[in-house]
This record gives sequence, C-alpha cells and structure tokens, in this order.
Amino acid sequence: MKYLIPVLILGLTSPLFAEATAADYYKAAEKELKAGNVEKAKTYYAATLKLDPNHGNAKYRLLSMKTLTAEARIRVRKAKLASITLPNVTFEDLTLEESLEALGAMIEKASDDTFVPNFVVDDPSGNIAKNKVNIRLRNIPASVALKYVLSQAKANDNWDAHVINIRPRNASGGATTTTTTEASE
Repeated sequence: MKYLIPVLILGLTSPLFAEATAADYYKAAEKELKAGNVEKAKTYYAATLKLDPNHGNAKYRLLSMKTLTAEARIRVRKAKLASITLPNVTFEDLTLEESLEALGAMIEKASDDTFVPNFVVDDPSGNIAKNKVNIRLRNIPASVALKYVLSQAKANDNWDAHVINIRPRNASGGATTTTTTEASE
C-alpha cells in the first residue's frame, strides 16, 4: 500500500491526466483543419468554446466552417497533386487541351487512379486552348508539371473542391493561382 500511493499521486499529476485548456483545443482544431480533417476540427472548436465561451477565434471558425471546409479540401487536393511524382513528361507541340488531357492521364496512372485532376478549360474567346506546349521534364511533382504547362499556355489555374479550372491569364499577364471556396457537396 505504501508504494501504491506515490504511484497514484505521480500518475494523477502526469501530463497525460492534465486538463487541456481552451488554447490547447484551439491549436488542435487549427492543426486538424490544416490537415483537412474538418470534422475533428469542428469537435475541437466546440471543445474550445465549452471551456471558453468567449473565445472569438473559435466562434468565427465555427461560423465560417462552410468556407473553411472548401478551403481545407482544396489544400488537401493541392497537397495530393504535389505528392505525385511523374517520371517523364514530354510534350512536343501539343495544344493546351491536349497537354492537359495527357497530364491528367499521367497523374491518374502515377496515383494508381486515386487522384483525378478534373481539368476544365474555361476559355470562351479561344485565347489559350490552342496555345502550344513544349516541355521535357523528368521525376517532377505533378503540380510543378502543371505549372510549366500553364506558363507556356499563358494560363492560370483556379481550384475548387472538385475541379482545376484553367483560364487565360489576367490582362496584366500575371500568373496568379486563385482558389475558389464556393464549392459545396
């Protein structure tokens, strides 16, 4: 019995049994949201508010969850595309549309059909669809290959939770990537 009491006292004071603070739950929620685990993030935000009902950031995050959910899905899709390595990308005088079709097939094959990029060319004026692409790349992340294809075609990508929309560059010629958060289930 005399050995049991110190063990109990030590066990109850260890960090494993320490009570988490609202800040701890909020940090965990942010981490889960960044990783794309939206449901876990919601749980942690709710736990934050249970401990601190006036936690403004947690309130804001829960109220903004629809937008944050779409952003998280886009981050996960972008990370997945970046994690796929293409052994050989060689395009000679292909149009943007042909390049995207070939790139999409390469990405699907390299990911064992677990990732489908779903490229959609939004070019009503026909400014970029016929632009030629000439690249020769080896052992490159799929996201970088897409960047080079779009650069040669003078196009930008606009992501949502399901599609990578390809559009002409803005009038100033800037090559910005945008993220659309209006996607819904």
